Amino acid sequence: MNFKKIINGTILVSIIFFIIITVFLFEALETAPPLVNGKISPTFFPIIVLSLMYFADIVIFIKGFKEEKGFDFDLSTLKHPTWVVIVSFIYINIFKVIGFSLSTFLYAFSLIMIFNPKKGKIKAVVAALMITGTVYLLFEVIFGVRLPTVHLPKIGGIY
Repeated sequence: MNFKKIINGTILVSIIFFIIITVFLFEALETAPPLVNGKISPTFFPIIVLSLMYFADIVIFIKGFKEEKGFDFDLSTLKHPTWVVIVSFIYINIFKVIGFSLSTFLYAFSLIMIFNPKKGKIKAVVAALMITGTVYLLFEVIFGVRLPTVHLPKIGGIY
């Protein structure tokens, strides 16, 4: 069977990202279950993000079937997806270490800068703050999920 006649670069990249997302999902699930005693846990949000990444990957996979078959594609098209995978990997691994607020802000800011670097850093900071605040309200206030926070050591009775 000649794979060049049935797949193209977009489909191949989609399959690779599907595998990577699946590895991230298993890593997130090993950290803690998404539900504890019937309540949403802090790992629920990263799992939601990974689910959205699955959805986006499926859309790209389907789009690949509409494109011409073959492997004549520009490697620069992998720049954004690769950075998203890298930033997502970092986010999943620092989420419990530096807490929800800082890790989610950095994640949102990074994604904004990856996809729209001309937006400007100030607008990206404001948008990342709004995203972080909205997600915080959704999970902490509405769902009652206790999100990871940074516990700074006391220094002379001062934080």
